[in-house]
Amino acid sequence: MSDSEHDTNAAALSESSGWWSVISPPRRSLDVLAAVLTGVASAFALSGPGNAWLSWIAVVPALCCLYRSGFWRAFLFGAVAGVVETAAIWYWLAIITKQMLASVWLGIMFLSVLGLIYAVHFGTLYALIACVMRGMGRSRRTILRALLVVLIACLWAAFEYGHTALMMLISHIFPLPMGYAQWRTPAVIQVASIAGVYGVSFLIVLCNAALADSLFRRRFALIPWVAGFLLLCLLGGYLRLRYVSHDAVQGQSVAVAVLQGNIPAFDKFDRSKSSFLAHRYLELGGLANSTHPDLIVWTESAVPWPLQEDDELVTTMLRVTEPSHACHILGATFPIKGFTNKYYNSVFLVQPDGDITSQYDKRNLIPFLERTIHLSIMPASGTIHPAGREYVVGPRPPYLDSPFGRIGVMVCNENLYPPVARESAQHGGEFLVQLANDAWFLESSPINQHFAIALFRAVETGRDTVIANNVGISAIIDSCGRIKTRSEMRTHVCLSGKVERRKERTFYVLYGDLFAQVCAGISVVAVALSLVVYRRPVPDGDGRSAGAGARPPDAEDAVAGRNRRRDKG
Repeated sequence: MSDSEHDTNAAALSESSGWWSVISPPRRSLDVLAAVLTGVASAFALSGPGNAWLSWIAVVPALCCLYRSGFWRAFLFGAVAGVVETAAIWYWLAIITKQMLASVWLGIMFLSVLGLIYAVHFGTLYALIACVMRGMGRSRRTILRALLVVLIACLWAAFEYGHTALMMLISHIFPLPMGYAQWRTPAVIQVASIAGVYGVSFLIVLCNAALADSLFRRRFALIPWVAGFLLLCLLGGYLRLRYVSHDAVQGQSVAVAVLQGNIPAFDKFDRSKSSFLAHRYLELGGLANSTHPDLIVWTESAVPWPLQEDDELVTTMLRVTEPSHACHILGATFPIKGFTNKYYNSVFLVQPDGDITSQYDKRNLIPFLERTIHLSIMPASGTIHPAGREYVVGPRPPYLDSPFGRIGVMVCNENLYPPVARESAQHGGEFLVQLANDAWFLESSPINQHFAIALFRAVETGRDTVIANNVGISAIIDSCGRIKTRSEMRTHVCLSGKVERRKERTFYVLYGDLFAQVCAGISVVAVALSLVVYRRPVPDGDGRSAGAGARPPDAEDAVAGRNRRRDKG
């Protein structure tokens, strides 16, 4: 072979290993399309109420591509899938920012930052999955293929667990594990009482990985085993739904009424409209009294102005339940003594005579809306809250003491994080209440997502859950995640029903995210061993070493094969 031909081949080999080679050949363009398809399918599964079935196949296209991908190609595929999923699910972030700050560009910036976070998350996840695939080799032995499928599911669950912890630390918003797609399938989500939502994600990705492996290798021996395991989990879920009791306190169910005010977001904090707001809740309170409840639950910031002892309107609202002798739980802004513009976002247990006997102050504040962040692009107050208030993290654990036992409390976005509800149950909460105000959302998608997540907190803790949301969805949910009653969005309504007081602790309450932590440990070991194998020289078709970090047969092998055929010719 001449020097010029050698230089040409060397250039071709160098070009094939560059970043641009990911999308240049037609096959790789199809691989990127598969990553886009995975992102779209995952988004639809998580955001559409009738699209849960998509979650069982959503990741298959991307996983099939990873079998023939190196580390960086897999990272790029994952980044593409993450960006697409972010844009499809959280598009409303740009809309709500424009609504509150009159700047669509600022909303696009926030969405871009979120997209970058998800790109890194999924890119790293897919790259490590490709690494484990490479480490396991292309064995056709069923036992090794089964091990690979389990390791992929472990990696996925571990990354969701780590991602949720990270998002809770930096933003207190936006974690959305794949398991939430199954909120309408009670038998499937019962595994959350043991393994949390990450256990449901594990099952979903296990099925995706088995399908991808079978399609890629065209050998289907794994399918019956995975299907059998899934059916076993479903059987356990059905048995729990039908037979398992969470030790409800006998004869002590609590009659509950939920007030959904449907107050527009900006009207709620306009003091000139306080009479309208009070009239709406007094009307709903009268409807609630007619159902003879033990407890009436209001929404987050139902009284949006600071509570003052000499405020006659507040006093009237606090005593609205006196005719029915019912206690009530309501959200209100509570000023911190000694500060002029610092408040707690609080929840109060109020006796029928208007006396406040217990209080919880929200601890997980939403950045920019509740937690001030001073940036040059933000208002001088550092917040986009309509009232310009600065909220402070509360010091109290998440529960209220009441005549009906201890009640666990979550405020708005706090239901996104399993540890909050778990802590409530650990402190003796016998049922849960979530107070929220989703009036900020102009779209229905985030409201549906917010509601779906609450069902998992009920299953994980084994506690009946009451949701009081200003614009909906309000509901009463049993300890297995079944909806007893619910409201429609954007209507003012009074819901009524009963919740059971429960004391038994689920495995999840006792041990938390042990399953996800075990998955993380297994993943670390698997990735470490795979990296050792990945860095070993891999012989090419002539038996020569391809060098450390060689990729699976793709462009490099194509160039080498073409050269050998030309030399022979």
